[in-house]
Parts: sequence; structure tokens; C-alpha cells
Amino acid sequence: MNTVNRQRAGNRSAPVSLRAFTLTLAFVASGAAGLIFEMVWFYRASLVFGNSIWAASIVLSSFMAGLGWAIFWSAGSRHA
Repeated sequence: MNTVNRQRAGNRSAPVSLRAFTLTLAFVASGAAGLIFEMVWFYRASLVFGNSIWAASIVLSSFMAGLGWAIFWSAGSRHA
């Protein structure tokens, strides 16, 4: 291999696979959907409880409860 071919081969960047791009796009879409749902729930909670710490704590505690439930459910389904 001569010097010119080595330089051309060294300048090529590794192409991003379609699988990696699709997975990245899925994570971005999932995160964006989660943020949108959280903003909607905060808005709805602020209509009931007023724009206060109570509305934010209801949204945050329900999010954490959902995470805990999902972990409990997934751990239980693995050992069954």
C-alpha cells in the first residue's frame, strides 16, 4: 500500500450503523416524550393544587413511584 492510499484510508471515519442511529433516535424520542408528559402533568396538578411545591412534589413522587413499580415488576418477572 503506498502513502496516498494509507492517507485516504486514515481519513475515513467509521460510518454510523443504522442500528445505532435508530437506537439513539428511540432514546431521544423517549426522553422527549417523558419531558412532555411531565410538563403536562405538572400543569394539570397546578390547576388542582395551585402553582406550588405541592404540585411539583405530586409529579415527582408519582414519577419515582412509577420507576419503583417498574423495577419491582421487572425483578419479579425475571425470577418467575
